[in-house]
Amino acid sequence: MTTTPPERPNYFLLLELDPDAAWSDAAFAARLDQKKAEWTRGRNHPKHALRYKSYLDMAGDIEAVLGDPVRREAERAAARAQLAAQAEQAGNRFREELDLRAAKGFLTRAEVDALLRDYGPALTQAAVQAAIDALGLEIRADDAPPEPRDSLDPSTMQAIAANLKIVGSADLYDFLGMVRASRTADLHERAARLYAENQKQATKTALVTARSDLAGQAMTVFNDDDSRRRYDNALDDLAYARLGDDMARITQGSRTIHAAQFARLMERARAQGLDLRRAEHYIRRRAQELQVALVIADPAPIETRLRCPRCGALADPAAANCPACGTPLTLPCPGCGQTMPTEYRACTACGFPIGNLANVQALLAEADACFNAHNYAGAEAALLDARRQWAAAPPRPLRDPLTAALEDLLARVRAEQQAEADALNRLAQHIDSRRFYAARELLRHIAAARPDLPLDEHRARIDAAIARAEDDLRRAREAEQAGEDAVELYQAILWECRDCRPAQEALARTPPAPPGPLTIRPGQRMAHLQWAPSPARGVRYVVVRRIGAPPIAPTDGEMLASLTGTAFDDDSLPVGLPVFYAVYSDREGVRSAEGARAPEPVLLTADVEALAAQVDDGLVRLRWQPPPNAAAVIVRRGEAAPPTTPEDGVPVRVFGLSDAADSGLQNGQVYHYTVFAIFDAGDGRRACSAGARISATPQPPPEIITGMTISARRSGRERELRVSWPPVSKGEAALLRSDTPPHLRPGLAIPQALLADYGQVIPAPHHQVTLTLSGTGLIYLTPVVLFGEMAYPGPTQSYTALEDMRDLRVQYLGDALALTWEWPPNCHHALIAYRHDDYPSADDPQAARIVLTRAEYDREGRFLIPRPSQTDYFIVVYAALVQDDQRLISPGTEPTCRARISLGSRITLTYAIRRQRRVLGRGELRLILRAEGAGELPEMVLVRKPVSPPTGRTDGEPILYLPARRLDEPATTITIPLDAAVEQMNSYAALFLTDDRQYEQRGGHVRIRRPDQADLKVF
Repeated sequence: MTTTPPERPNYFLLLELDPDAAWSDAAFAARLDQKKAEWTRGRNHPKHALRYKSYLDMAGDIEAVLGDPVRREAERAAARAQLAAQAEQAGNRFREELDLRAAKGFLTRAEVDALLRDYGPALTQAAVQAAIDALGLEIRADDAPPEPRDSLDPSTMQAIAANLKIVGSADLYDFLGMVRASRTADLHERAARLYAENQKQATKTALVTARSDLAGQAMTVFNDDDSRRRYDNALDDLAYARLGDDMARITQGSRTIHAAQFARLMERARAQGLDLRRAEHYIRRRAQELQVALVIADPAPIETRLRCPRCGALADPAAANCPACGTPLTLPCPGCGQTMPTEYRACTACGFPIGNLANVQALLAEADACFNAHNYAGAEAALLDARRQWAAAPPRPLRDPLTAALEDLLARVRAEQQAEADALNRLAQHIDSRRFYAARELLRHIAAARPDLPLDEHRARIDAAIARAEDDLRRAREAEQAGEDAVELYQAILWECRDCRPAQEALARTPPAPPGPLTIRPGQRMAHLQWAPSPARGVRYVVVRRIGAPPIAPTDGEMLASLTGTAFDDDSLPVGLPVFYAVYSDREGVRSAEGARAPEPVLLTADVEALAAQVDDGLVRLRWQPPPNAAAVIVRRGEAAPPTTPEDGVPVRVFGLSDAADSGLQNGQVYHYTVFAIFDAGDGRRACSAGARISATPQPPPEIITGMTISARRSGRERELRVSWPPVSKGEAALLRSDTPPHLRPGLAIPQALLADYGQVIPAPHHQVTLTLSGTGLIYLTPVVLFGEMAYPGPTQSYTALEDMRDLRVQYLGDALALTWEWPPNCHHALIAYRHDDYPSADDPQAARIVLTRAEYDREGRFLIPRPSQTDYFIVVYAALVQDDQRLISPGTEPTCRARISLGSRITLTYAIRRQRRVLGRGELRLILRAEGAGELPEMVLVRKPVSPPTGRTDGEPILYLPARRLDEPATTITIPLDAAVEQMNSYAALFLTDDRQYEQRGGHVRIRRPDQADLKVF
């Protein structure tokens, strides 16, 4: 076999001459001149100058070899041999790569395209395709790579890791003692509490400092769902890296990852809480990096296995508890009753934080231990934390066993706390009231139950007081035995020790004399009592009140006061009831047998309140609120002036105690009314109030407002609401705003004074009101006409004050549409609606409508519309709020809560920059585009950048704009010559759409597949 000398390249191949083509001296000369010019320019190349110079040095030898027919034929044979060897090498590489790619049992469309692109030039695309077809493998659609996820920056993760190493925790969840399924707000609250506790540490050791730093870092990470997501993504990245290390270890002695090994890797990913779709994609990509065969096992059995939220162990779908730690793996949701895996952060149906289960169980165990150790404050703190974590939003009663256990233990803790507090309070009260014998007995019971309580100070004070009382008691008995008056001595003992029973018994034998005569002077809303003092010394006076009859003993009635003076003002007189009084003397608990009494009762009268008149055609209706204990109400009418007594004027018919109607009146004439309240004074007597007065002029009532309109306008995060209606013909207009339905019947008048009880009254002198809404929820608006003293409500309208979703994005995944958006604050539900012809309203019966919880969205990080049809989709995502057992929907007017994606006119574009080869000369660069699909191909731009390909249309210099064009064929190839001016040493060019919204991942209809770097050269 003829070979080319090893010190030089084959001249046929160097000049890119086909060794099988007929020889032409002219073509050879032209090609050599072209190459010499190219090599001359290459002498200035920063890396390959020597190589180009060596080619120029060979020019003479090239002419000599190829100019001699014999030597030329030898060179031709050597070229053929080298090409055959290269083809054989390419074939070997192709078979090896095909074997590796096919080991998993199928090929993707992207893999087939890559094989055709990489080996087609050497082996011919027909040969490559035939080899693939011979395997008989399934060709699957391309797996869409998972969407890129942003993670916490490495420097922050390194700082967290350094502190975690000091405290011995695996991650921030482990540091906080909470599982990864915990609710974000609960994680932040725990971090804030730990931070506050560490700040109190006086000695700042390395451990204390690390704990403080970690608590602060956790507060930042768990401040909101977005920052937490980035931290979780960073943890996942670490888990993927460990998975990749495992793959590198198990393939050190083998070039294949078998199905069982793949399944074990997927189990590890599942145990670490990784998304299996992303894990499978990572394992495939890592296998390609390691250049090993990968046998894929069905991940479905792994997906169905339950994962323990506490330890990560996997269990069969039918398992009730974790086989490793006993944690429940499923649980009926306390919020809605649906059975949910406890690894979920929240119930997918109602949003209940079911992921906090492990935390709550740990807190319950902690509280139980504190309770048994009589640490009731610690038990209560743990239970309140557990209750906060195990609560629905908005709060509602729960009836699950865990809630029952929490509430039962909390009730027992608080009962013990209350019993302890009550006992200590009673002890303090006994001591303060100088009842030392009772205090001593109570102290014995408290000390027996709680020997750890500090009671020595109380014990010393009690024992000293009782010792003094017993010494004084001995002296008083001696004086009494000597025939002396010992009353004051016993009284002094009771002053020091109120419950000294022997002193009480001694004084009880000589009760004090009663006070002198009692006089009562009634006043406005009160009664002034005054009496003469008792002749006994050192007494107090007890004032007793009784309804309906005089008191006959100190305990017969309500004790109002115990005082040393001889006057008392009763300012709590009940209205409409006869009240009797008595005053008794009291000497250290021993009261006089008789009391000073007043023979006549005191009766306090009151007029009706909120008196209002509603006028109509020839009619006046009166309404009021009767005073307490009124026996009857009398209404009298006068034409010149209000009646002054119940006998004056014309009687008006009264209905019950709060309504009256006067009919047959003259419109336009003023009528005066007095309303008297009548009370039973006892013994058949009656008392009358002074009378409440009002005037009214009969006339037709005003028309109510029925044409109210509501319009909204956004101003930043707030919403401005404009409420308007036509001008009223009579009276003044106002708007009633309420958070609950006011339940006012249109046209049924109520007193103006009562209108504020139904909500906020907003005057509207110009027949319109502007409201600024910053919160979320449902408000009710009622137009009101104010006329006379009455308010005439119109029909109530409700308005949903709820912010729209924002930044809706739609990505076409081939087998699904992936929707992502930004949620407004405090929103836990979304309504996704779509049609194929126009944007739908929230209640559009022709639209597909799906209700989604925030927990369901967070679990996947998106919402999928599976198996989309090849047509257009008009999508609106509405924010929803559940309030008062009804779902409120946002207006849907925010432009970015809407998106359109065109699958019917979807276009997939592939392209490459190629140089058209010529026999002589380098040939020109051409942009070759391959478009699949019909429809409008939007405007594009070709961008050039030195050293590396551009990453976006602003990352480089625009060198070519391609106008929009219509594609009518399902497959179209477009070839565009590139001007020689675009060629630049070591530069690359890439193609981009000028409008980012046209990209498929942004909701448009165009996908541009990025070529290999070699197909982007413009040099």
